[in-house]
Amino acid sequence: MTAPVILAGLWIIAASIIAFLPQKFHKPSALYFLIPTVLALLPWLYATNGPLVGTLFLIGFGSILRWPVYFLGKFVIRRTRGIFGR
Repeated sequence: MTAPVILAGLWIIAASIIAFLPQKFHKPSALYFLIPTVLALLPWLYATNGPLVGTLFLIGFGSILRWPVYFLGKFVIRRTRGIFGR
């Protein structure tokens, strides 16, 4: 296994542990750590192991941190409606 795959697995474990904690222990600081590490890890994973592994990790990222992905989607749709007119 390559280093990006090992780091992606550790990221999934860390995000799962944070997600399993009770709601009162969820801190924004965990989110501020998890998202930038994905932004650095994802291109490295794609470049080293190909699009299949990168896409699988991206799906795992979206399933664990679904609310930030949801709000990012809403933001992008709001921005593109003005450009494409609807």
